[in-house]
Amino acid sequence: MALYDKARELAVNGEKPLEIAASLGIILLEVPFKAIKGIALSLRGKKFIMIDSGLTEIEKQLVCGHE
Repeated sequence: MALYDKARELAVNGEKPLEIAASLGIILLEVPFKAIKGIALSLRGKKFIMIDSGLTEIEKQLVCGHE
């Protein structure tokens, strides 16, 4: 199943963005950014989402869903 399809299935079942990313094997990192809230990267076949550690839990969910 494609990554997008699996993410959609998990979302329909009520999973939150951070849980969906973890379920898909995406490595989540919290970083003290100054100018951005988050970024998604793919390096050597591994997927990463880096989120500003200064955000609230709700903001982290929102940023993760965006990335």
